[in-house]
Amino acid sequence: MITAIGWIGSLCLAFSGAPQAYKCCCQGHAQGLSLPTLLLWWIGEVCYVIATIGEFGVVVWLLFNYFMNLFCIGLILWYWFRPRGKHAKVNL
Repeated sequence: MITAIGWIGSLCLAFSGAPQAYKCCCQGHAQGLSLPTLLLWWIGEVCYVIATIGEFGVVVWLLFNYFMNLFCIGLILWYWFRPRGKHAKVNL
């Protein structure tokens, strides 16, 4: 039962970044999103992966969540640094 609850929470959190990543893909930019927030989110996920594996080994439902978030953050950061079209100028 606890594993099922973990999977439900993991799926919700894993896909929580997907709508924003999809929007960035469709629009071709991540304009308006805070770079410090994105970087802190990415660093946090990397630390979670390292700590989870180090402390508990491979916990599939946790690692699924973390890797999905890393994928979404990576996609958002891609469009933050490499916008398409008229948003091609990046202001740091």
